[in-house]
Amino acid sequence: MRRPGLVLPLGLSLACLGACGQAQPGTGADAGSGSTASGGAGGTPKLEVPSDGGAGSGDGTGGTQVTTVMGDCARTTVTASDTSIAEPADIIFLVDTSSSMLDEIGFVQANLNAFSERLGESGVDTRVIMIAETIPADVPEDMRDTVAGVCVDPPLGSGSCPEDTLLPHYVHIERRVGGADALDVLMSTKDAWIEHMRPGTLTAIVAVSDADAAYPQSIIYGDPPRWEDIDFMSEQFFNGFAVSHRELLEPWTLNGVFAFSECEYSEGAGVLYTRLVEMTGGVAGDLCEQDFEPIFENLAASVLEHAVTLACEWELPTPEAGQTFSTELVQVTRTFADGATEGLIQVPSEAECLPGGWYFDDPTNPSRVLACPETCDALQSNVEGALDVVFGCDVVAGCAASGAGTLAEGPGVDVCTWPMPEAEAAGTVVDQDSLNVRYVTQTGFGVLLGRVADASACTSVDRGFYYDDPEQPTSIVACPSTCDTLQATEPMKVEALFGCKTKDAVVR
Repeated sequence: MRRPGLVLPLGLSLACLGACGQAQPGTGADAGSGSTASGGAGGTPKLEVPSDGGAGSGDGTGGTQVTTVMGDCARTTVTASDTSIAEPADIIFLVDTSSSMLDEIGFVQANLNAFSERLGESGVDTRVIMIAETIPADVPEDMRDTVAGVCVDPPLGSGSCPEDTLLPHYVHIERRVGGADALDVLMSTKDAWIEHMRPGTLTAIVAVSDADAAYPQSIIYGDPPRWEDIDFMSEQFFNGFAVSHRELLEPWTLNGVFAFSECEYSEGAGVLYTRLVEMTGGVAGDLCEQDFEPIFENLAASVLEHAVTLACEWELPTPEAGQTFSTELVQVTRTFADGATEGLIQVPSEAECLPGGWYFDDPTNPSRVLACPETCDALQSNVEGALDVVFGCDVVAGCAASGAGTLAEGPGVDVCTWPMPEAEAAGTVVDQDSLNVRYVTQTGFGVLLGRVADASACTSVDRGFYYDDPEQPTSIVACPSTCDTLQATEPMKVEALFGCKTKDAVVR
């Protein structure tokens, strides 16, 4: 069972493209100056309409120009934070301190700090419990590598042998672990280490030995001896480990560094360890390869996979001053830890979810992006990736708003009929087919309304508007349900956007 834990940051970069409340360059011969918003709630909003050689005389000296401006997208990158749940992890190391293990003991000591730091950087509150023989106090520091014992340096341990325990993150329980008795030692020392275990944590056991274990070790001397009965031994340990302290020890995995086959560095393959790793979903590294760094990296990745849960909800940032993110022009891409990418698909709501889909928490007043359940399941397999959310015209090919006029502005916007904007320059008009209406939420997100033919068509659409006179409009009118939404949302302003083909309202 997953339990609420630490909220930690993961990267979520967002970019504003086009339609961001900033001037956009046109593409016509005289469009280099772009266009700007003017006008306001106190009068008829004006739009500067740059000429691009559209209908009319085209020379700016006479006639009427109807101009639809297409422009390149402006891009501004901002950062939001992701919510992930990280459970703490209690990790018990059992290190064989037989004389044949000198090199391997050195490998453990050399990699343990980097291992714990990686988990900590990912938000996992890690506690390491070391069960192993220690290095006596009278052994000089430059001679430690000649003694079969464990002493962990700062920052995880104190580095002062034999008392290298450094609470709360590192505990050293001194006990000799031999070639075949690691699991027996773990069970016989339970009273000493159980007091350091924390409820609600992931428990990971890591056995490091050049010999396979026998459990219980007494079977070696039994009649008949059962030390080759792997099924018996694995079931005995699996069923007995957590039974007396389930609230502290579950879920748990057994992991290890042991020989996968007979080799010059081992006394034989770790057959029992292999079975327990498989039974508990742990990871293992081959001691015969004598390369512990990738083994500890894999172990850290395994702990993160079990301990960190991606919440699949991404908080959206407040746009910078002068910017408005458009909820219509959104592209979401998942980038995995290995650099691979996958485009996700926007759906209207959770009820319409599909694999690879995402949706806004509230399409009328968004504050976060949510992954669909099946998408979330897929993302859980790689919590170290990132999610890129791009707002702008990359989604609607060739469309970049070139100007905006304010229809209503200020706290508590509740006017649902707005004057039709006019072109600011003489000799030009606003093209109704490239005019959109949007409202801007308190968090800076622009939500486009869709056009319907007349008031009678409002009953079958969400977020709609119409013109009071389709032929010669003087006002823009919000549908009744849209007006209710505006009053409930309390947007900062309502705008007319010029430059993109008018959006039709979505029929329910």
